[in-house]
Amino acid sequence: MKILGKKLLFFLFVFSVHLIHGQTKTFTGKVTDQSGLPLPGASIVVKETKLSSISDLDGNYSIKTENGKTLVFSFMGFKTKEILTSETSKLDVILDDNSLGFRRSRSNCFGY
Repeated sequence: MKILGKKLLFFLFVFSVHLIHGQTKTFTGKVTDQSGLPLPGASIVVKETKLSSISDLDGNYSIKTENGKTLVFSFMGFKTKEILTSETSKLDVILDDNSLGFRRSRSNCFGY
C-alpha cells in the first residue's frame, strides 16, 4: 500500500509540473512580401524568451514556443510584425514594405 501511495504521489507531481510548464508546440509557416515572394533569412523571435529562428530559402520557418507568446517577424527593408500565438500552429506572415521614398541621385567620381 505504501508503494502504491508513492507511485500515485510521483504521478501527480509529474502531471502538475507538466501543467505548470505549459503546452510547448511548434509553430510553422511562410514569410513573404506583399507580392507573395518568399523572404529568405527573415528573423523570427519569441519576444518574451528571446528564442529565435530564421526562414529558409523558400521563406519557411519553424519555432517552438507556448501559446500566448508573441512572435516578432522582421526582415531588412520591411516593417516588423508581431503576432500573438494561439491554438493555430500554422502562421503565414506577410511583411509590409518599409520604403521611405528615396529619390534617385547621381554622383560623379573623377579619377586623378
